[in-house]
Amino acid sequence: MSRKLFLFENNWLTGPFKVDDVVSKYGNMPEANVPPIIEEGLDEWQFIGSYKEDLAGLETQMIIGGESNFFKNLPPVDVTLLAYQVCKANPKFQSTCQKNLKLFRDSGDPSYLEKIESILKKQKKVKTSDFGSYKILGLLGVGGMGKTYKALQLNMDRVVALKVLKSELAQDQNFISEFKNEAKSIAALNHPNIVQAYESGEYGGRHYLSMEFVDGESIRDRIDRDKAMPILECIEVVIDVLQALQHAHEHKIVHRDVTPGNILLSNKGDVKLTDYGLAKSIKEEMEGSDVSTTIKGSPFFISTDQIKKLKDLDIRVDIYGLGCTFYYMLTGKVPYDGKSIVEVAQGHLNKEIPNIQEILPDASDGLRKVITKMMAKDRSHRYKQPHDLMVELNEERDRYAGVESKTASASADSLNTIQDKLKEWVFGREVQILLDVEDRELTHLVLTRLEEVLEESDAIDEFFGYACTMYTELIENGFDHGCSGGGMLSIQMEVTSAFFRLIVEDTGSGFDFKKELQKIKGESGDRERRRGLKQVLAITKNITYNDIGNRVKAIIYRKSSHSKINSNTQDDMKMIEIAGKGDSLLTKQFEEYIRGYDLSDPKRVCLMIKTPWVASLFVTHIATLQKKLTKTGSPFCVFVENHSCFKVMKLLGVTEFVNTYESMNDAMAYLNFSTVDGGSSVAKVEEMPGYSGKPKKIIDEESQIEMKAAAKDEDGFDILEEVDESLDSKSIFNIFKKNKK
Repeated sequence: MSRKLFLFENNWLTGPFKVDDVVSKYGNMPEANVPPIIEEGLDEWQFIGSYKEDLAGLETQMIIGGESNFFKNLPPVDVTLLAYQVCKANPKFQSTCQKNLKLFRDSGDPSYLEKIESILKKQKKVKTSDFGSYKILGLLGVGGMGKTYKALQLNMDRVVALKVLKSELAQDQNFISEFKNEAKSIAALNHPNIVQAYESGEYGGRHYLSMEFVDGESIRDRIDRDKAMPILECIEVVIDVLQALQHAHEHKIVHRDVTPGNILLSNKGDVKLTDYGLAKSIKEEMEGSDVSTTIKGSPFFISTDQIKKLKDLDIRVDIYGLGCTFYYMLTGKVPYDGKSIVEVAQGHLNKEIPNIQEILPDASDGLRKVITKMMAKDRSHRYKQPHDLMVELNEERDRYAGVESKTASASADSLNTIQDKLKEWVFGREVQILLDVEDRELTHLVLTRLEEVLEESDAIDEFFGYACTMYTELIENGFDHGCSGGGMLSIQMEVTSAFFRLIVEDTGSGFDFKKELQKIKGESGDRERRRGLKQVLAITKNITYNDIGNRVKAIIYRKSSHSKINSNTQDDMKMIEIAGKGDSLLTKQFEEYIRGYDLSDPKRVCLMIKTPWVASLFVTHIATLQKKLTKTGSPFCVFVENHSCFKVMKLLGVTEFVNTYESMNDAMAYLNFSTVDGGSSVAKVEEMPGYSGKPKKIIDEESQIEMKAAAKDEDGFDILEEVDESLDSKSIFNIFKKNKK
């Protein structure tokens, strides 16, 4: 049987033609000058290269699988061929279908295809049908792997995006196996900037993936319409995509095809990255070229790593693709263009990285450097992780947002407004709260919601504690110093899977922050103007002030650490050590520890809190433990290593019902002069000259000298000097045991 070919010219088919006739007429022409081809019996577009034995196949395949400008927005083969067959005898219908095909190619809007399908339905040539448990509502797009439909998932009663793979892919068992494995991995990604995958399966021999439906448009659609996007909007979109990439990076998943078509902008203002792991695998031999023969990705946004077929592809592949996409969003042009895909690939490998400022003079030097580093040809010169890039982009965002002091002209939020803002604030988004100095006590509402959002971010390391510490210190400084004579405070916060970002601005006159920061970094004692800065500087190096010093921004990043509770018992002394962060996980562990605490043998008990923060509920459990120990006559005190944590515990009233110290010396002194009385309902403390039972910080120097002089055993051994605050609980036991002897 002879093969029938149809050529797609002027948005309509002509033919049929024989293969030899087409090759004879078009074989010597450049690929881009030959109309796309439909071969009867095949459900995908063909190109002249498919019929020429001496033409490299890589170029053809990449056009099919990629985002080529050579044959833009080709309609589905089945719809195009059926429209031709049905309407060729009806000029009126043909004109309408041809017009809608042109509109589809110009805009990429699938609604024009739906109009064609509506005409075909009236001719009773197309039937509506369900796809398994899905009811097809319309076509969303066509890609190299298959088609994506808007569908209703009947058993869940929800609208989804249903990607149905081409039937011939079902014959490639390796591909299907990879597809299933990647679908499982993608389903585990739960992030507001990633399109959620629901389920994968097979129906009628066609494999599919059901995903979250995003009502909106892609970056590619947006650029097709507007030609370019504003700088600030581009930066904000890229930051959202970076958050998605960071989340996937933590799950060891690489996208490999970050392109304008895979970044969606919802009508609600959300940014979503889609098609994780679904980039087409292209395999073709190409002699005499350095270009890889196995490529995953779209040619205009593909990384040099993929072209060169480097091993162990990692997140830097996606950073490169996002860099090309960033450039495309800002300029409306791809960074490397060419008459063929091979020429485009060689541009990625050999041409200089384009200077964004030559096309976009408004681009800052900082923005140019960011894009250049994202698109570095050697992956070792790119950003290693998305959050490294986010630091610099956040600076650029503030630059283009023109963030100046707006607090003075703004009005403070009411209580209801604050509650509404906090209720709407979610992980991955920013919130701003304005507080009058008289409403300082409302900061605890903000702090409570911050803790909840941090929990939502799965913050399982000291990131949680550091974030709360940074909040406490900078808010306190803003009120105590910037608003000391009255005024208002602005609090901006953002929590992502990679970082916590805090901006605090007050209406004060500011201070010489450069001089002060230098002084703080070099001193070992108290701070003068902004006492909390030393604590914040210990957490992060990413702290910046505006020119006058009344607006501070700080960013901290997550590090790996785990909360834990250790306890050591020796003789009549029990040391309980709390380490890690002060999140709800640690709080729950502490609650279980107290529930199982053995009260049968009274001992001197010291709770050593070495976390930068504790949750509010943790304090309640301290009170529970204190009541239990008091009933058994066990002396009990708390040592808090972190100053900010101590301040919070004092604020929450811990120091009112249990002896709490910032010095291990003070805690040991208290226990040494306490007696264990198993029959008493109250632990007794022997009288110690000069000792007030208060934290070391509020005891004057004279009392310190008196206490230290009194803290000697009968042999003149100085207990306090022997105790080193850096020692662990086991070392403290040994010293204490020796002192008692």
